[in-house]
Amino acid sequence: MMASDDEMTDRLHGQPDELDDFDDETDADDVRDLAALDGLDDFDELDMLDDDEFDDEDDAADQSDAEALITPDLDADALTVARAIVDYISDIKGEKIVLSDLRPVSVIADFFVIGEAPSERQLNAIIDHIREQVRLYYGRSPLRTEGTGESGWVLLDYGDVIVHMFDPDVRSYYDLEGLWREAPILMRMQ
Repeated sequence: MMASDDEMTDRLHGQPDELDDFDDETDADDVRDLAALDGLDDFDELDMLDDDEFDDEDDAADQSDAEALITPDLDADALTVARAIVDYISDIKGEKIVLSDLRPVSVIADFFVIGEAPSERQLNAIIDHIREQVRLYYGRSPLRTEGTGESGWVLLDYGDVIVHMFDPDVRSYYDLEGLWREAPILMRMQ
């Protein structure tokens, strides 16, 4: 007959079942006593006794406090936002990023940012990262969002900047760079 995990733990540590009585209501002294039973001599150094460190609500509050320290640049020009989006795509390992200047050839937007991601999961992560960072640093949300990571093409329309994120096969099929070849390319990142 095989021993249970609790019995194996007791055998390994040579301890009776005192450790099984640990619950969320245990106070700091009880935690230290249990740690001593388990052979953790330096438990005080771990500084894990503050319940607030494990509270998701407090983590969210800390994040929002950090975000509150950032003042969005509401007056940033389109080129500044477009270049920042290129960086945000690069942060999450987006590939083949192109920044095109549409001003000489069209009135639909000032800039296209085009990139790709090798997987649906990464494509969604990049889109989420762009949304969060542009909202945080520039106070802007997309006017429209089209497509999904599952479809292989997601478009974020910020008015003067339009972001196209693709799956590599979908990008090659639609060939936006070829369609807008008259637009000067300001930046290309592999």
